[in-house]
Amino acid sequence: MNDSEINRLFPGVDPGTIHYLRVLSAFHEGVTITDAQGTVLYMNEAQAKIDDLNIEKSIGKKITTLYSLDEGQSPTIACLNTGKAISNLPSFYRTHLGRVVNSIHNIYPITANNKIISTICYITDFRNIEHTFDTVMQAQPPHSRPNGVADKHQNGTRFTFRDI
Repeated sequence: MNDSEINRLFPGVDPGTIHYLRVLSAFHEGVTITDAQGTVLYMNEAQAKIDDLNIEKSIGKKITTLYSLDEGQSPTIACLNTGKAISNLPSFYRTHLGRVVNSIHNIYPITANNKIISTICYITDFRNIEHTFDTVMQAQPPHSRPNGVADKHQNGTRFTFRDI
């Protein structure tokens, strides 16, 4: 998005005064921003929770070091090298504490003056999807649930991501 597009959306607002990081900090999805070399510049709380990481200890580390990957395995490095977005990449990995993460990654290059200056990665953890789905299903009375889906505790016919 260039300044003219921002001015069209927010007439009279200086693009430099928009607090993007406040918005990213509030996301339920994990967000990581790296520089052009793959060094972590920003990580929100959701991302730290997904990957069992400490934000302060993660900032300034290369993404490959943080996740114990070589450059050929890192989708962030691939995005930096090709300049192409990586959309809906399914990922299955273990955190440094051994917990399994099953997620979808979307990584986008950020450019300035036709040069890649960083990436931004959004991660959706299936645990968040499952939690949201379970919350919605529990809020509905059994007779109003789609396709007659019953509560697992009543007759055992309802499956969750955890069951899979």
